[in-house]
Amino acid sequence: MGAEAAFGSFRIALDIGSNDPAPAPIEVARDVDCCRLAEVARLYRLVLQTAPDCPGLRHHVDLLAKGSTLAELASSLMAVSGDVRDDRQTAARLFWARAGGNPAAFAAAWRRASGLADFVAELARRPLARDNILRALFPFGVDPHDDDAGPAWGYRLWAAEIDAVLARVSRRFARLLRAFGACVVLTLDLDPDADPLLLDATVSALREQRYRRWRLLLHGQAPAGWVAPADPRIVRDEAADRPRWRRGVLRGVLRPGEILSPHALGTIALAALRRPRTAAWRTDEDRIDPAGVRSEPMLHRSAGLVLRRDREDATGRERHLPLVLLHRRVPVRPPSTIVDDRAVLPSVSLVIATRDRPGLLQRCVDSIRRTIASYPGAVEIVLVDNGTEDAGALDLLERYRGEGCVVKRRPGAFNWSALCNSGAESAHGEVLVFLNNDVECFRDDWLDRLVCAVQQENVGAAGAKLLFADGRIQHNGVLIGPGTVAAHRVDGVAEAEPVRRSVSAVTGACLAVRRTVFVRQGGFDESLPVTWNDLDFCLRLRRGKLDIVLAADSVLRHDEMGTRTPDHAPENVAQLASSLRIIRRKHGRGLRRSLCRDRFLHPFLLAESGATRLDSDVAPRLLVVLAMGGLTLTS
Repeated sequence: MGAEAAFGSFRIALDIGSNDPAPAPIEVARDVDCCRLAEVARLYRLVLQTAPDCPGLRHHVDLLAKGSTLAELASSLMAVSGDVRDDRQTAARLFWARAGGNPAAFAAAWRRASGLADFVAELARRPLARDNILRALFPFGVDPHDDDAGPAWGYRLWAAEIDAVLARVSRRFARLLRAFGACVVLTLDLDPDADPLLLDATVSALREQRYRRWRLLLHGQAPAGWVAPADPRIVRDEAADRPRWRRGVLRGVLRPGEILSPHALGTIALAALRRPRTAAWRTDEDRIDPAGVRSEPMLHRSAGLVLRRDREDATGRERHLPLVLLHRRVPVRPPSTIVDDRAVLPSVSLVIATRDRPGLLQRCVDSIRRTIASYPGAVEIVLVDNGTEDAGALDLLERYRGEGCVVKRRPGAFNWSALCNSGAESAHGEVLVFLNNDVECFRDDWLDRLVCAVQQENVGAAGAKLLFADGRIQHNGVLIGPGTVAAHRVDGVAEAEPVRRSVSAVTGACLAVRRTVFVRQGGFDESLPVTWNDLDFCLRLRRGKLDIVLAADSVLRHDEMGTRTPDHAPENVAQLASSLRIIRRKHGRGLRRSLCRDRFLHPFLLAESGATRLDSDVAPRLLVVLAMGGLTLTS
């Protein structure tokens, strides 16, 4: 049977794997904390039928660390529970049923137990039916950087669950990979100044791969005293390209200190079978300390393991396997590539809608004037007054008019789209930058960076990174979908991404667009007066094959909601519902199609969290990603 025939039931087989009635236990090499965490959580669910709160979880895990047994913990919890009566066998049947055990097997299991507490402890040591410790402990997602709001083992437990699913998939497709899997050829660049311990760690992890079809080519001079292990698959580079490798070759580079996950090569080889014309695969990475404790996941970046297909007919695009398959002992920050041409920058019009609030307006305009002195092109400020009545604000507008600003009166009901469109009609710049009057500029290069990003031909609009007053990120792009879900990205996980990257949308609090593009799109939709108008504009640009770019090197402060009440305030609910109906009518089909919730969001990050939390329910999405052979790279 050929590889394509063998793959005929690939998706079905993976779906079956996700419903495995007896899932493999969480595999946590050298990480006892995760095992204890799972055991305590199961005890709570068996005895108290609830998930432990953080203090309770920490307390019981600490007791285990100090020498208490799981049976002793079970006994103390049963003392709290009202389910344990004099008839201990009846209580054991109750716990057995809660664990999803086969009723016919109960008698044998009860005979083997030395007592009720030992019986319950034994149940807690193995996964429950439909077990999902992550979802029970982290119903709103796992924050990998937060040790205070949740258990310190959050990310390690999440990563262990990923590894367990990969182990099951690896076992299921072991025969297929042995028959059709490509040979993985990795080059290890040696350096005489390299740390021998890092080299040993890298080579040892490679030799522990579950997938056996690999070769390691040693290149360069090894450090003094380091000798490569005696393994026929580890050779000098002159022994490469053996003619018997007829099943295809995937090539990559390893560096000292890079530790491969045990299932890394097999997972990529499986994706290569699924996508025979894809040119390359990129994975994610995290940090690992000498004790094997993992932290700091770096998702959807230019780092991670990269394997390229060594075949001329590999014409497909690169794909992203959104899995942490490489662990790094030594951190490496990838270089940022920025197209930055300040020699010729176009004229700019800054369009600001305002009403009353003289303090906000003065802070905004004065900060703009302080920070644009070095901009090489012409800059004008257009103030669109939406019926100001405050005497101080009226005096301020007249003062700004006398100092060269364009002041346009447009009274009536607040309609941000109409105000911005009106301001654009009075503007003369080649680039329009729409700003809220609650924005403050504090860096001299913010406008240069923003305009450099938007003047690229393939870019429709660009936005800036916005900060709260205390320095926290308020906006780093907007995440959209599926449906009418939208949230500001605050980059709790992927904080080291390039300073210029594509996003689904940017906020209108700071949005730059070339005048020609703005006119061609018809400006902002005035049927969306308050919400979704900026996102609608970005979605229309994307539908026209133009990119939306986040210029994270252009940084402003934003006093969000400084000029209006929240969208979900009672007085705004009707308007919000109307806007959502319009968005569903205009973009509903596109918003429904999204495996990853947002095409620029890592599939295991939650959009509603602003990309700060990992999805607790990892298995179903992981299996779909594997069945697809990875995701097409979009940024």
